[in-house]
Amino acid sequence: MNGDAVDGASASSLGGRPPRVFLSYAHNDDESSDLVRRFYEFLGIECGIDAVFDRVAAQSPQDWTAWMIRQMKEADFIL
Repeated sequence: MNGDAVDGASASSLGGRPPRVFLSYAHNDDESSDLVRRFYEFLGIECGIDAVFDRVAAQSPQDWTAWMIRQMKEADFIL
């Protein structure tokens, strides 16, 4: 990935910031959950995308519904 665009969203169209991607997959531990975590890490580390993963946030006590709504509103993409 060259960082110029993600599905038509360029850094310039996002105000010079990286796209924000919200990944929602807070399920029981299983092989698929591990794959989603690795994809989340790939997006953030390898691609420089501002990725948020609900599985990571689920480890902290908070108002889960309010947190999810805020993440969906702030995301450019939801997976």
